[in-house]
Amino acid sequence: MMRRADSCHSPELAQAQYRTLTMNKPEQSQDAEPSLQESPAPALASRLRVRGRSFIGSGIVLVVAFVLTVANAGYGTNPDPNRAFGERRSYNMVKTSVHDAVPDAAPYLAGALLLFWLGRRQLRRADLLDPPADA
Repeated sequence: MMRRADSCHSPELAQAQYRTLTMNKPEQSQDAEPSLQESPAPALASRLRVRGRSFIGSGIVLVVAFVLTVANAGYGTNPDPNRAFGERRSYNMVKTSVHDAVPDAAPYLAGALLLFWLGRRQLRRADLLDPPADA
């Protein structure tokens, strides 16, 4: 890490610049009462964990929507669940309709991947702020 030339001249100046850069309050003397205010890191980490888990849960919902969209295209448009054997769809009809449905359903999958990535990013940030107790 590079040091600035003017911060090496005086320890007081270096400490003041460090406090300014890190936005920390000045250190209290030993005889002063300890602060009753806790660090905001655990609360922020908790919010980040909740947000990360909600992103991942939303991603799972989008994956299910993708699967149902493609499966519905494969099943066909006949609303009668009790189809006669002669009314079944051929392999080529099913294959063509599924292949045609994938581009329409691809935004679900792309959104799910984005939400998984965002959720994992939030969880990593939370772990950096307040590591889990079992780690």
